[in-house]
Amino acid sequence: MRARFAALLLSLLASPPPVGAQAPEGFVRVEGERFVLDGAPFAFLGANVAVMHGPRHRDALEATLDAVAADGHRVIRVWALGEGPAGGEAWRRDFAFRLGPEGWVEASFRHLDRVLVAARERGLRVVLVLSNRWADHGGFSRYAAWGGLLDPDASGDGSDGRLPDLRPAELAAFFRCAPCDEAFAAHLRRVVGRTNALTGVAYRDDPTLLAWELANEVAAHSEAGEEALVAWVRRHARAVRALDPHHLISAGHIGWRLRRGRAVWARVVGLEEIDYADSHAYPHRDPRVRSLADLRAWVDTRVQVARALGKPLVFGEVGVPLDARRVRGRARAGWLRAFLARGRRDGVAGALVWIYRAAGRPSRYAIHFDRPGHARDVRALLRREARAWRRPRPRRPLPPADAPRFDPRQLRRGTGALQDRWARGVLALPVERFHRAEFELVGVYRPEDGRPGALHLWGAGEGAVDYRLRLPAGPEAAERLVIEARLSTELPGLGGGGPGDAGEVVLHWDGASLGARPSPPDDGRGSVVRWEVDDPARLRRLLAGRPVRRLRLEADARGLALYALEVRLPGATAATVSGHGQEGAGQGEAGEPEGAP
Repeated sequence: MRARFAALLLSLLASPPPVGAQAPEGFVRVEGERFVLDGAPFAFLGANVAVMHGPRHRDALEATLDAVAADGHRVIRVWALGEGPAGGEAWRRDFAFRLGPEGWVEASFRHLDRVLVAARERGLRVVLVLSNRWADHGGFSRYAAWGGLLDPDASGDGSDGRLPDLRPAELAAFFRCAPCDEAFAAHLRRVVGRTNALTGVAYRDDPTLLAWELANEVAAHSEAGEEALVAWVRRHARAVRALDPHHLISAGHIGWRLRRGRAVWARVVGLEEIDYADSHAYPHRDPRVRSLADLRAWVDTRVQVARALGKPLVFGEVGVPLDARRVRGRARAGWLRAFLARGRRDGVAGALVWIYRAAGRPSRYAIHFDRPGHARDVRALLRREARAWRRPRPRRPLPPADAPRFDPRQLRRGTGALQDRWARGVLALPVERFHRAEFELVGVYRPEDGRPGALHLWGAGEGAVDYRLRLPAGPEAAERLVIEARLSTELPGLGGGGPGDAGEVVLHWDGASLGARPSPPDDGRGSVVRWEVDDPARLRRLLAGRPVRRLRLEADARGLALYALEVRLPGATAATVSGHGQEGAGQGEAGEPEGAP
């Protein structure tokens, strides 16, 4: 794994320097692994701002940017996007840049002009996000509907006509969809090629802009999608560069949680057409980040990979839940301080907190600047950190990227139950009552509260799960050993992979391998996979000796979703139920893995 990752990094390092490094004076540009402005290092703490979508946020533009500037931020991140159905309700015009492929909403473009003017007046630089991987405000889903990939009348959350988010197979198809590409390219031409109606300055010539970001939280969750994503980012980054030779370009990648995702992230942000690496940061959502030491290692690892690519790193979103006073047992401001201080010491080029917005509908991560006293502790911290980020300092040395600081496997200890409820030579093992599971991420999905799907154990990335069972009386009389599992690979909670996403699972019986089988792509249901031993000599060896056995399923990097597991011993003496199946039935926190990501 490390050798393959090192080879990938070497191939990326062979790319020529980004075009954005040649920007004229007055523009932020790239110099190695840092940003510079007029020859001086430029590192920043900044903020995402809700100033584009809806009358309340548009009316609060000046007040929002005043609050951001007062807290010492240097950069804001703004969504310059919004796609709705043609002929929609009048209120949609305050949320969209276009209603239908040809229904351009000039009022939204003019408001974007005002955003740039207001930012410049306050000394703020701007990152403009050009599309959204999710269906908020239209996003990839609306482009997919315009391109014929998605039913334009499909229902997402049912509240405002939002389309559903694209599933992995749909996302892969979107990245290859020529009509979708053309619809998005038309938006690029309108925004990147625009001249500000208030100042008469072309966007391409305005140093207020720091960068263009191709998409909010772009990613892929299938093998076909990963290849198509790389091509999509390269294609549209080149289109932006053709329109604007000066400003920086980023992919807008969400980041990674698994080793496979890390390699794809490196490919995307390592493209020669991309000027800096970016990632989003909500590390408290990762169950493996349990302490401040884990948090610092989490930051270090992302810096390690960006350094290996020779590019600056920006955390485009940094979020801490503001509806809780403590995060992982620490005060929320202390948790955020540890993150920002580590990034600053590691030489991160920039970090943008999520999100300054006018008070209204409750939002877990929002800093409601106009609500007296709201997030006072966090805002005080941000003012101190903003000053510190302005002062250049030597970065911390770190090991190379092939020795990541944070690359753990998550261990879950289950019930410890000894399964022995045989019936006519058949033992059905409840998949959630495992003995031990260790993957890069692992949990049990329970279809509660109306959630779709079936109960299953999921393990993301490479790993294994163990079950303990007791053989029935008279196992030596068994004619054969049959083990059937209904399983699939594990995609990150979305399902819908293609043929290239099949994996492999190996079954071990008390340490003896019964062989590898293909695991089909994740479809939310799984397919039956079977192992059978009928050779008399081998069967005697497998069943002889002590009655307690360990059953182990070992998956490759595509992970495992396990829906059902059954052991059969045809011909064995019928067993009585001994009650051992209830051993350890009370599951504590360690035995109740978190739901699917």
